[in-house]
Amino acid sequence: MDAEDNEHFQPLLTAIEESLAMDTPVALPKGFDFSRLLPDKLHYYTYEGSLTVAPFNECAIWTILHRPIPIGISQVGPVYNQPNLQVLRTVMGDNARAMQEVYERRVRASFKTAKTT
Repeated sequence: MDAEDNEHFQPLLTAIEESLAMDTPVALPKGFDFSRLLPDKLHYYTYEGSLTVAPFNECAIWTILHRPIPIGISQVGPVYNQPNLQVLRTVMGDNARAMQEVYERRVRASFKTAKTT
């Protein structure tokens, strides 16, 4: 999280807050461009893994950006603390699984990296 807000996230966060407050879907602003949230050089890693909540099924493909997308501290709190999300966390639970070993998983990069063993 950053001290400064990410102006490109604000329309999305506003829509999320409205949707949660009204407990109904809302439309994103006309012309909202998701690509503005992503870095210019879209470098990422992917690997096959499991869900982070029970029953931890091995059915997820995880994608992690090489460089995190900044979001302001003041932008996270209002959404994270929404009462509707508190109910969801009670039902689903937060990330309930400890970090797992890589084992035989193949981690792929979308860009050239130094070779490791």
